[in-house]
Amino acid sequence: MQLPKEVQKFLKTKDFHYHKETYTYDEEFDDLDDKVSDLVLEIINPYYKKHKRGIPKNGLFNILLEPIKNSNFYTLRNTDNKATMELFLSPFSIIARCFDGGDYFKREDVKFAWENKLKHSEKQKVEKKGIGHGIGREYINEYCDLIYVDILKGHLYIGIDFEKNLHFKIEE
Repeated sequence: MQLPKEVQKFLKTKDFHYHKETYTYDEEFDDLDDKVSDLVLEIINPYYKKHKRGIPKNGLFNILLEPIKNSNFYTLRNTDNKATMELFLSPFSIIARCFDGGDYFKREDVKFAWENKLKHSEKQKVEKKGIGHGIGREYINEYCDLIYVDILKGHLYIGIDFEKNLHFKIEE
């Protein structure tokens, strides 16, 4: 699998576990919450339990839910696209690659803002419960050690480095 060199370096190994999920539009977000929760509890947690990594499930849930919720609200409700989240799990790190076929992550200004953990000037306030308040983005900025935007493909990569991130400890 071809990954950008920055992402491959972050994984710290070529031997990783890969998992892919596809999401369709969900007007109330309930199904998305359940699907991301299942992803954390059924795929991610068991993998890292084998590697004796403590995973703060709520923090990870919020990090992974944010790009899927944004795809759902800003792209999927207006198109027939599907959102995709691919996970790359290694004993050293976790990376999620998110894309939905939209153009947002194909822009240089968006790449700069996300990778530098800056507020984007286009941040939108919406009258929809659970979206448009920037809280999910704050989780990503706080917890993620990797934020990489591939503008050629419109992919967002977010990752956590277990050796550097104090939120993700090794279980004794």
